[in-house]
Amino acid sequence: MKILIVFASKNEIFDIKFPGHEVITILSGVGKARSAMMVMKGLLEHKPDIVISVGTAGTFTHEVGDILVCRHFIDRDFYKVYESLQLECDITVPESPFIRKFHSILKGQQTDRTDFTDSCGDNFVTAGESLGADIVDMESFAELQACREMKVPFFAIKYVTDVIGQNSLEIWEARLAEAREKMKKYFQELDI
Repeated sequence: MKILIVFASKNEIFDIKFPGHEVITILSGVGKARSAMMVMKGLLEHKPDIVISVGTAGTFTHEVGDILVCRHFIDRDFYKVYESLQLECDITVPESPFIRKFHSILKGQQTDRTDFTDSCGDNFVTAGESLGADIVDMESFAELQACREMKVPFFAIKYVTDVIGQNSLEIWEARLAEAREKMKKYFQELDI
């Protein structure tokens, strides 16, 4: 299997290997427009079998250090006007045998849940409504849209670096090294 791993920021990147699989890593950049463009470029150049968005996120309801496997994505920029504009802004990715090989970690405990919700938008969230999302980032929904256009499966694995309303951009930046180390360990311990 050819797996495309997408990181938004070069400060999030670490080496991921899955024995017996070809793993290609790309940097999407921050924000929906750039990430959609770079994922589409990666899809056309590498023709992967699946795409995984890996990186950091904020949360309204979980703890710093949690790792969430996400299959439900909301575009928070258009969420409140999606019906009047007839936009698709709430998408759940079907679970697959490959996705079931991954697990989430909540409060240090492993769980088989892969249905966490990721709210995506072009702002660094420091306050506001959760829209029912477990985490927030700035790229995943756009990456998903590029994958859907090319009929390539997609999901996200995100490390919680900050609690919305309690932390700031500076806290996120300070936790990037910790996020890389813990995510690297997470991926090394997977049985893929």
